Amino acid sequence: GEAHSLAVTACGCIYSWGLFRGGRLGLQKSRLEACFPGTPVDQVLVPMHLPGRRANIVCAGESHSFAADQSGALYAWGRNREGQLGVGDERARWRPARVNALSRVVVRSISAGSIHSVAVSANCEVFTWGIDGGGRLGHGDGLAQPLPKRIESFVGVTVVEVAAAREHSLFRLQDGRLMVCGKIPNELRLGHPSAELPENALVPQQVQVRGTS
Repeated sequence: GEAHSLAVTACGCIYSWGLFRGGRLGLQKSRLEACFPGTPVDQVLVPMHLPGRRANIVCAGESHSFAADQSGALYAWGRNREGQLGVGDERARWRPARVNALSRVVVRSISAGSIHSVAVSANCEVFTWGIDGGGRLGHGDGLAQPLPKRIESFVGVTVVEVAAAREHSLFRLQDGRLMVCGKIPNELRLGHPSAELPENALVPQQVQVRGTS
């Protein structure tokens, strides 16, 4: 993340460290005060184990975090002022909270930006939530989403990898195409006529990748 890190061991244990603010580490303040008596609890300089939760994958966003367990259940914690946790409100979570809106979805991949998040299911469905801000959620309506919402334009398309950046989202498809939505950075405009890509893509648009047509 911007000021924190996550790691998961081979046996599924989750560790976090870095800036403590906003709950992004998933650790209780009382536990940190007991471990480091007499030290101000504003940052954790060594990896600390998150008890009671095991994971296959973890993801650190700017100020929020995710973990998905072996069954594909997704958990979120940290800052949530923009709804980026996907739990239906704007209240921060200091401990991992289940993303219940995806309780029937097996999460295969997750990426966290600054104020939005992207997930891919085992069935290759793509979900986004948080603040849209220029189209980064890819739904075409410009609306914030406090709960995960499926991107309908990807129904029937195999998305193999996603990345949530600060102002845009990227999607790599099985056939090699690269799609983007949100504020399109200049680096992705190389090789494109200026009129071909909008400044803000409200729905995913294909971008030219060197060596592909």
